[in-house]
Amino acid sequence: MSQTVNTSFFIFILICAILLSSCGFDPLTGVDSPGGEQIAFVYKKRFSSSVTYVSIIGKDDTLPRKGNVAVFRGLVSLTVEWEGEEAIKLHAPETANLISISKQVNGVGITLMRN
Repeated sequence: MSQTVNTSFFIFILICAILLSSCGFDPLTGVDSPGGEQIAFVYKKRFSSSVTYVSIIGKDDTLPRKGNVAVFRGLVSLTVEWEGEEAIKLHAPETANLISISKQVNGVGITLMRN
């Protein structure tokens, strides 16, 4: 288990470094799926706090330009919770301004929970 956590952390840091140096995105958080095959990322465009994106990507994939799971107006504090390999819950403040959300991405069902 410790080796898996260390590997996941290393991959997360590597992806963050790549994003910060070249892609124009600033990752806010990343959460591995229980099996480690996918990652749910919360991120924003560099030098902007006007939009918060959420995407699910394969562990070897790059982030899409826009969120493939959800897009929120403004910088939103989100929590991502995996429920097995096939579902996630996004926990967002009641006041978060949702622009768009998908029902399913990469075989993963998405549920929005308002706090």
